Amino acid sequence: MIIQGISSWLGVVVRFAFRSGLVRKWVAVGRAIYFIRVRRRPFRMLEVSSGDISENAMFSNSRRLVVNQSIHPHPTAKYLLGIDLGQTGAKADRLLKPITAIQQVWQHKASLKVLDIGPRSEAEVFNVMSFGFRRENIRALDMFSFSPLIDVGDMHDMPYPDDFFDVVICGWVLSYSENKEKAAREIARVCKDGAIVGVGISYTPKTNEEIVAERGYLIGSGDRLQSTEEIMRCFGDCVGTSYFAHDVPVGKEQEHWDILSVFSISKKVSSGYGV
Repeated sequence: MIIQGISSWLGVVVRFAFRSGLVRKWVAVGRAIYFIRVRRRPFRMLEVSSGDISENAMFSNSRRLVVNQSIHPHPTAKYLLGIDLGQTGAKADRLLKPITAIQQVWQHKASLKVLDIGPRSEAEVFNVMSFGFRRENIRALDMFSFSPLIDVGDMHDMPYPDDFFDVVICGWVLSYSENKEKAAREIARVCKDGAIVGVGISYTPKTNEEIVAERGYLIGSGDRLQSTEEIMRCFGDCVGTSYFAHDVPVGKEQEHWDILSVFSISKKVSSGYGV
């Protein structure tokens, strides 16, 4: 009883500490240095065998975890022992805040099963924990990982059972898919009926050609989503209740924005999502 009480309090302290981006950063960087440089844990990378993932997704994202000097090194990243110092997982706040404002989520956070797709580093997993979700109930999936906290896999074909998760966070990941409807179907498959899904994407007024001229390559898929309506369209009739929609305001189309959509999954026989 005493040990359980101490463990529970320690969990509260850790989750509170992880509300700080600075704490998340240095814990994530320290663990990355330990696993990659000290223990020399293999840096696992997904063997892409289909055309579902955009061509540049792997190196564009992995270089924000470990240094890559050979192919388009990131122009602003700073590294310590080859590990990117820009790991805070803070961007996930944009989805976690509206998700945890939903009553069915905040009332039962401690027992809900959560999937974080594309966290890139452990810092985002720590951020999910800081919102009150328990570590043992969180699974994370990315195309690459050194971490025991992050599985390696493809969001178009995930290694999880049907009807398993209560919450799915898909932040700035769907844009890297060349088959967004397939990715959406797979997300819906692993969700329970009524599960909450949060999707975030970036909006830019630049054309694909302008991006290539500036960066030297295209970030993500050339088939870009431009609104929350287009996001939910990928999920078809599996969309239940729309809880939160953040689109580019009228008159701001020449600015960079984040597009955010939070909605529930409705499992219908007619949807063809494996239910």
